Amino acid sequence: MNNNKNDIDRRVLNGEKVPCPNCGQILFYQKAESGMHPSIICPSGDYHVRLNVNKSDILDRLGLTKRSKGNK
Repeated sequence: MNNNKNDIDRRVLNGEKVPCPNCGQILFYQKAESGMHPSIICPSGDYHVRLNVNKSDILDRLGLTKRSKGNK
């Protein structure tokens, strides 16, 4: 079961239109930029998987990290 969920999550994150395993509606990816926890969600609410991300990933995606690049 867990491998199936991982496959579903990977496919949604890759942009595929994946039907909910419970009701058939198309799942969507809720991004961190939405202000909510990154998740894969069914519009009907019967499938919801929170994705694990670390703080630096979120800051990078929001463009809030400053990385110095060496000048040559």
